[in-house]
Amino acid sequence: MRSCLLGTAILFALLPTAWAEMLNPAALSQAKVFTSLEEALKTPLEVRRLRIVTDPMTALPAEFFALTNLQELSINNCKKLTALPAELAKLPYLQSLNVANNALATFPPELGKCPELTKLQCGNNPLTTLPVEMSGLKKLRTLEIVSAKFAEIPPCILQMTALTDLNLNSNPLQTIAPGIGDLANLEELGLMFAKYPTLPAEIGKLAKLRRLLLNSGLLTALPAEIGQLKSLQWLSFPDNAVTVIPPEITGLVSLTDLQFGGNAIADLPVAFALVGKLSKLRNVMYDARFGSTAAAPVVVPDAITTWKTVESVSLANHRLQDPATWLKKLAQLPRLKTLDLSRLALGTVPAEIRQLTALEMLRLNGNALTSLPDAMKSLTNLRFLFADSDNKFTPEEKAKWKGALPKAKVEM
Repeated sequence: MRSCLLGTAILFALLPTAWAEMLNPAALSQAKVFTSLEEALKTPLEVRRLRIVTDPMTALPAEFFALTNLQELSINNCKKLTALPAELAKLPYLQSLNVANNALATFPPELGKCPELTKLQCGNNPLTTLPVEMSGLKKLRTLEIVSAKFAEIPPCILQMTALTDLNLNSNPLQTIAPGIGDLANLEELGLMFAKYPTLPAEIGKLAKLRRLLLNSGLLTALPAEIGQLKSLQWLSFPDNAVTVIPPEITGLVSLTDLQFGGNAIADLPVAFALVGKLSKLRNVMYDARFGSTAAAPVVVPDAITTWKTVESVSLANHRLQDPATWLKKLAQLPRLKTLDLSRLALGTVPAEIRQLTALEMLRLNGNALTSLPDAMKSLTNLRFLFADSDNKFTPEEKAKWKGALPKAKVEM
């Protein structure tokens, strides 16, 4: 079989390929996906998309390079694949390369010469760095390298100036280089589950950035320059060690989503007041760390009543001091439609819940509840009630609320 395939490869390698044109994204999405090399080599010039999964290969065979019109290549979960061939750079139309979940410890420098590559996914490989030559990927827009072994961002990445989406989540990054600010076209940046304690001031140079994900790390502070991110819509930094919200955060004039729970904020009233000044804010997650119910009860700051534009609030995993007072203050948010009170160890739901008449979705999961107050019958706009998981309702109680809230999806 191998000699047959090789003969086929040589034959097609001699055929002219100038007639082929690169398919546009719409046409490419409709092109057939080949799922084995043997299948693909039967009609090599027709192959635009090839996906190989869980193959025992240790290297790409020579026959592979008969696929001269290939635009999209995925090779995943091939645990014996330890290297990629330099010849990949000779595929003239290759735009998308996904080699995640293999055993690649390095990349060939020639990969930096792929002329049309716009998307590269190579996470879950034991990579510790990338060759400097990969800075030559001048058309690369999306780079995803999650769960590798980078202690710092490889310098070549900081020269990929066309990048719009950079995902380095779950790398043991010890530091973030100031050069991150040179990626002027970045719109999404993922730096979650890492070890860096600070961000450089140059982060403020990312004028096009829309999403910044900093979850679950060792971050101790946000730089004042973060307020320069006028395009930022989503800021997420829960479960870090941030103690102060910088006043400059009010400069985030486009921010709609904010996640900042699980930090040891020293002055919560001031922090909540700053949040209230974000005029486009719609969704706030102030969840405690999962499993942190032994922490001191949280006293609701009066400043929460300034969140006039907010439509969704999540307070999951906290212990709330005087939950009834929390609900009274939340009732002063005129646009509040979604409320997550999961895993608060409530035991009972305060009757003050009746004041939240605009609610459309309410989560009460994991509160050891045995019943719900009749006051909840006032929530006539409710469309979703999620109260399963570690609650202990009787069949009668479940039936009662499915009848009392006929317009809502009720999960108890």
